[in-house]
Amino acid sequence: KEGSIEVQEGDEVEAGDFLGLAGNSGRSDVPHLHYHLQTGKAYNEGEGLPVQIKSYSENGQKVTDTSPIRGYLVQPLH
Repeated sequence: KEGSIEVQEGDEVEAGDFLGLAGNSGRSDVPHLHYHLQTGKAYNEGEGLPVQIKSYSENGQKVTDTSPIRGYLVQPLH
């Protein structure tokens, strides 16, 4: 959500730190979070890096220490 970002480039973050709020902007139908991790600063020159999330619900099933699969519904555990 515009204006809600609490971190700056180069900040170190830990699990549970507030980063910002998800919002709905651009060409999306629903609020979402987009992020991309890579080895370098230039978008077209770095290698993409995998992301592992400690635990979440994926299509209704609890998963741990893995990366979400494109197209799956990912939600926090309740």
